[in-house]
Amino acid sequence: MPSVPLFLCDRMLIRLGRWLRAAGYDTGIAGGATADRDLLDWAVREDRLLVTRDRKFIEFREAPGRVILLGTNETESCAAELSGRQVVDWLHRPFTRCLECNAPLGPAAPRIRAALPGSAQTVDPGRAAVVRDLPETLLARKPCPPHAEPV
Repeated sequence: MPSVPLFLCDRMLIRLGRWLRAAGYDTGIAGGATADRDLLDWAVREDRLLVTRDRKFIEFREAPGRVILLGTNETESCAAELSGRQVVDWLHRPFTRCLECNAPLGPAAPRIRAALPGSAQTVDPGRAAVVRDLPETLLARKPCPPHAEPV
């Protein structure tokens, strides 16, 4: 396993997958009707932890150490349960991945930063510890690739 875990969430955990992306984790999210075997193969091939609520996954021989079976339903409860089972720092690298396609975000182009309203270009001293230099930390992405299935 990589030092920073890579995740794969099944279709039941789309919201949790987006939360993991928002925290900066490379997180695949299964789209459509992906077969269980295909999903597990994806996790093995890319060295990802498969996060699911589907008990059928624990029957596969590859499941130990690869599948994290959650027993809760709500996104917040799933996040808490995942934090209890796997080291997840929800402030790992906040908002550095696209929530739709999982692509890493890069520095925003100067034209994008220049288009911000003046009030967004200055940093509130009360938030300086969180946002040190907005124009330098503002991230953007190119449009998601046409082949990417946003979920």
